[in-house]
Amino acid sequence: MPGQGRLYRDLGSFEIANFTDHDDTGVLPEQRAERPGERIADIGVNLDLVHPADVVFDRVRDSDDFLGAVADRLQRRVERCRTAPCKTWAGSISKTVAGGEIDNLDEGGFGALTITKSITIDGGGANIASTLVSATAGMNINAASNDVVILRNLQFDGLLGNGTGTAGTPGTQGINVIAAGRVVIENCHIFGFASTGIFIGPAGGTVNVKIQNTTVNNNGGGIDVKPTSGTVNVQIERTHSDENVGGGIRIDGTAGGTVNASITDTSASLNGTNALNALSGTSNVTVDVERAVFGQNGGIGVNATNANGGTATVTVGSSILSNNATAWGIAGTASLQSYKNNQVTGAPGASPATATFQ
Repeated sequence: MPGQGRLYRDLGSFEIANFTDHDDTGVLPEQRAERPGERIADIGVNLDLVHPADVVFDRVRDSDDFLGAVADRLQRRVERCRTAPCKTWAGSISKTVAGGEIDNLDEGGFGALTITKSITIDGGGANIASTLVSATAGMNINAASNDVVILRNLQFDGLLGNGTGTAGTPGTQGINVIAAGRVVIENCHIFGFASTGIFIGPAGGTVNVKIQNTTVNNNGGGIDVKPTSGTVNVQIERTHSDENVGGGIRIDGTAGGTVNASITDTSASLNGTNALNALSGTSNVTVDVERAVFGQNGGIGVNATNANGGTATVTVGSSILSNNATAWGIAGTASLQSYKNNQVTGAPGASPATATFQ
């Protein structure tokens, strides 16, 4: 029966189509004898499946009987037709064009990687797509100034163990941004690194970084933005930088670069030192915070410090500062402003100025 139909029986999408540019393939149910002029295709032998869902028949007769008769045989064939995947991120990226995408098929650990071109790496194809490293960074991003790098649904394990490194030599950074045009870090879990979970330290140009729906826990430090020159624009949204040995989020202009940061719906809590630390250098740093939680940190909840001529400007609204060593900290001529709608418990520390609603 010429035409088109679909079968969903744990096979993905199975299409029967009438394409005149294909060779005719007659498929009959097993219980009916072949008539003159008809031929029975051996599905298990003759189907060359590039992808498990790419199954095309030109003319299918008695399709209702056919579907039930060959489904089991087709399922077995589908299981055998996956081409051999690469075993590591590094092996995959060498075979992927710039601007392409790498998706994992199975859960596992796929090793460290240096990214030098536009790429999307998505670990959403399995329960866990992990990068487990020792004594090195999980992923280094060292791409061109117009390249876009997207890291999504990935796990980074630096083997810091219980926080003392006794399990071995831990990794340095989970994600190390050296150079790129735009970087997106989405739905990632980063833990166990001796230095920082995410380090953003380009040496020039303008780099835009978006961090969203990500957890950065049990590292030497959480998120550290410290360009040596140029400008970093960073947005941190719905992210948890908690339980780190050092600080939660550090916006640092002391190396010479300018940083503009916005932080929304994010937690920096239970860290060993400051929750949010903004430090200017020869250039300025600007941080805007809305709906954040800075709780139970060993240092200051929100700190602004000027150094070397630049200005650190921090504005905070609709946020919780709960039982930190002190809630607020101001050093030098830094600007720390509150919209006076924050919930503050515990020692207040310095008194921020009042920000103006616009």
